[in-house]
Amino acid sequence: MNDASVCGLTRHTLLYPSRYGDIRTWFARNQPPVFSGISDTAFTISSMVVERYLKNAILGATGAAAIALAMFACTPNAPSGSAQISGAAASASIIEVSLLQFSPSQTAYGTVAGYSPNPLIISVGATIQFHNRDSFAHTATFVGTAGFTATTISSSALTRNGSDLSAPQWSTGQLNGSAYSQQLVATRPGTYYYGCFYHYGTPMRGVIIVR
Repeated sequence: MNDASVCGLTRHTLLYPSRYGDIRTWFARNQPPVFSGISDTAFTISSMVVERYLKNAILGATGAAAIALAMFACTPNAPSGSAQISGAAASASIIEVSLLQFSPSQTAYGTVAGYSPNPLIISVGATIQFHNRDSFAHTATFVGTAGFTATTISSSALTRNGSDLSAPQWSTGQLNGSAYSQQLVATRPGTYYYGCFYHYGTPMRGVIIVR
């Protein structure tokens, strides 16, 4: 049998919840048919990442391994997106982007994850950029000023838009691995909520506070 991609593993594993704290133990005991033919490397990498999130208490003992695994691996069927920016502006504050490195945490603004610092506090006139540390695509897309009220993010997020944090609908567009976003300027005080088009529900979300 041919090896399955880690992307394929992620999609199919959404069907199989786990009742075990050690996801590798669950895999070994249950061996769902979707894993047949998957290489040991893909199997081990995926199970280790899921276990890491389980141990961080993202999921309870009866939580779904699907949720944690969906936070991993890649962005399936991602479009080519906008031309990427290769470097950081000298004066910009950088928000690092990584679903794998920045686990969910509770803040006064709601649950945030996938971006750091989070929340970011800056002054009017400051400039920010997003930098994707992962090898798969993300976005940072405006979702509002009154909290994480949106349940999904429109596919328009995949197109780079805007340069002003206070202007609704700004987005980095699809931000591929190692790429930097356009510069975004803080022109007005406020609290700006944003998230990733691909992983908003994991929840990959962030907050920028401008004072």
